[in-house]
Amino acid sequence: FQSDTNAILGKKTVVSEFYDEMIFQDPTAMMQQLLTTSRQLTLGAYKHETEFADLEVKTREKLEAAKKKTSFEIAELKERLKASRETINCLKSEIRKLEEDDQSKDM
Repeated sequence: FQSDTNAILGKKTVVSEFYDEMIFQDPTAMMQQLLTTSRQLTLGAYKHETEFADLEVKTREKLEAAKKKTSFEIAELKERLKASRETINCLKSEIRKLEEDDQSKDM
């Protein structure tokens, strides 16, 4: 028994499946019809393995979107901080002017 090189390298996952098997010898006509005409339990083919390439692409897209959103929010907050500092400096200069005017009136 030789293992597949993709499985050894971790490129392919190992899937272990177990099925219960029932053997009907000479089923009745009704049982034969039920066994052959029953509908599938799943709607499509069941996929056992995760498509890591697709998952990687989706994860990268999500990371890029998060980075863009974070960068935008940081830039927006920096602008708000800059505006707040300008307002503070403007108010400080007005307070100084008013204090100087009060001191000059007192003399």
